[in-house]
Amino acid sequence: MPSSAALKAYKEREAVFNDDPLRGAEIPVLLDTAKEIIKKYSERTNCFDEEREQIFPRFERKELQLSRVLGRGGFCVVNEVKGIKLDSGSAAAKDEAARNKDKELSQYEEAFTRDFVATRSLREGKVARYAIKQLSDACHNDNHLFLKG
Repeated sequence: MPSSAALKAYKEREAVFNDDPLRGAEIPVLLDTAKEIIKKYSERTNCFDEEREQIFPRFERKELQLSRVLGRGGFCVVNEVKGIKLDSGSAAAKDEAARNKDKELSQYEEAFTRDFVATRSLREGKVARYAIKQLSDACHNDNHLFLKG
């Protein structure tokens, strides 16, 4: 039989779950809600500056070859990236091509291209240079955790 503290915690969790307006919501609804939250935060800080964020190259999940888990937190898992296989047809590739169309890239800008990052994903061909932090499966399966993560 569970302790009284465990029963109390379970009841509190159930109450939160039952009052959750996003219960059963689909991923697009959750993403829209997350965008609204980030928009509110971005009005008070420069942490979510879209222009600065566009500097960094983007990759689709299928392009990344993940290796060992480097760490886990309350919402995320951090994996080592052991390789990057670029897909020229991916949305990320098309976005980068559109941004850089008819543009002579500086040496600095070149260092932030998908190709530059992909060809340097291993140090001396052996040690992973990059890691990726992504939401855990638990967050994908729980709307409340998804928004917090």
